[in-house]
Amino acid sequence: MPKVTHSVTVNAPLQRLWKLLSDGVSDPGSFLPYVDKVEILERQPGSVLRRLRTPDYDVVERITLFEKRHEIDFMLEDHAHYAGQSRQVIEELYETDSPGLSLTLTLSVDWRRTDREDDELNLDDSIRAAAERLKSLAEQQTA
Repeated sequence: MPKVTHSVTVNAPLQRLWKLLSDGVSDPGSFLPYVDKVEILERQPGSVLRRLRTPDYDVVERITLFEKRHEIDFMLEDHAHYAGQSRQVIEELYETDSPGLSLTLTLSVDWRRTDREDDELNLDDSIRAAAERLKSLAEQQTA
């Protein structure tokens, strides 16, 4: 079952990292290079319904943005074999030499099979790479 969590420390302003995450709802290609297509199916205040296609899966997910908590939740609504959710969370690190610039970004996926088949989907490398790419993008803009 795809269950993975990866955290990185990001030395960039909170609003810059938040913008990267929130822009990624409509255009995740900058940090998820394996995405073939993104289609926004519905927009509501604070949430989006989107279809995301990759070489490995096609998924419809309800995405809810919690700006005050700096969290984005992705709930699977339609997938052929999985149910579950993903989450992106930014936490500020207060005990640093650079207040406001040291953050922890955590990306997590908790999907489970809805049938009795063996689970072959491994998202560990993809989630780790996405977190590292987001870190790099946020920090590049700082320089």
